[in-house]
Amino acid sequence: MNILMVVTWYGEKGKDFFTGNFHYELAKALQKSHNVAIYFPFDNVNEKGVRYEEEGGILTFRNNIGATKFNRMVNIYADIKKIKAIYEPDIIHAHVANGAGLVALFAKKIFRIPYVLTEHAPIEMMNFSKKGKLKTSFILSNSKANIAVSTDLRDKLNKIYKKANFSCIYNGVIDPYLIMSQNVDNYRVENCVNAVIMCGLYSKTIKGLQYLLPAIEMVNKSSKKVHLHICGGGNYLEYFIDMSKKIGIENDVTFYGMCDKPLMYSILNQMDFAISASLYESAGVSVEESCMMGKPMVVTKSGGANSLIPDVYSIKIEVGSEKALCNALNTMIDTYKNYDSEEMKNYGFSNFEMEKICQKYEKIYSREEI
Repeated sequence: MNILMVVTWYGEKGKDFFTGNFHYELAKALQKSHNVAIYFPFDNVNEKGVRYEEEGGILTFRNNIGATKFNRMVNIYADIKKIKAIYEPDIIHAHVANGAGLVALFAKKIFRIPYVLTEHAPIEMMNFSKKGKLKTSFILSNSKANIAVSTDLRDKLNKIYKKANFSCIYNGVIDPYLIMSQNVDNYRVENCVNAVIMCGLYSKTIKGLQYLLPAIEMVNKSSKKVHLHICGGGNYLEYFIDMSKKIGIENDVTFYGMCDKPLMYSILNQMDFAISASLYESAGVSVEESCMMGKPMVVTKSGGANSLIPDVYSIKIEVGSEKALCNALNTMIDTYKNYDSEEMKNYGFSNFEMEKICQKYEKIYSREEI
């Protein structure tokens, strides 16, 4: 089967290893049994006109289809026509309704290519105006299957779009131990507890570092000592580095910038616990990865992220509170050794391992009605 993944966000070629990485990893895993290509029509770095080449072993089409409705329709038509001539997709897998979903709808109506849709966007980023809801409802009603990436997102979307019949399939994670770098570098800071947060720093607010960094300061004013490791780059990396200096914790935080997976998993493997401090999330791949590596977590109740793992493996707190983070960090410092690491790993591999996720999608792709 030829599967064309249409993605709403995707990393800049050769530079960004975080944005939309789950699209690439899913495509790569599915490619063991199918032909898979990726189409990213919203690449603002790309020059006008669709361009394509293999990126990491996946045939990838990129274009910047423009901002106006007319330009988008003209460019989508030209792009899909060219993709059909080169690749001939049997089915489209669109990721995010407000973006890729519209492209998939156009491809179905004009070129008769069926599609399934996975929603990754948190509801806080969705357009619920009357016009926005009508457009999304039309996209969902034409899809052969609608999937959400967490139970929290599934339930919220089914309340809003009552006929969409969203099911839940988690974002898949490739076995971290197979990818983890085997080098002997030590990333731990001695004589303290080591914690990690893994996030793309493309917003001043969403990932919650504006609350987490002051919470680290509060914790370290006491007799406890924690060192925070931050894996992730983005437009606001320097902003948060400056923030750590302003509040006097530059020696208590290590910023690694953009990390590839082998490095990130090597760092995670050496940590005592992990943190997700987001204000809102539809899911949270970093939560899944931490669980699969047996790390207990401090998780804000940001929606999807806190719904991914049971309470027994984490401390869950309200969003947007330095005090709540400080209290949770203090508790985790005292109790992280009490968590059953092997039990967490078993739960993570049972629920998030990529091969299991691929099998669920393959069943959807192969439905007779598709």
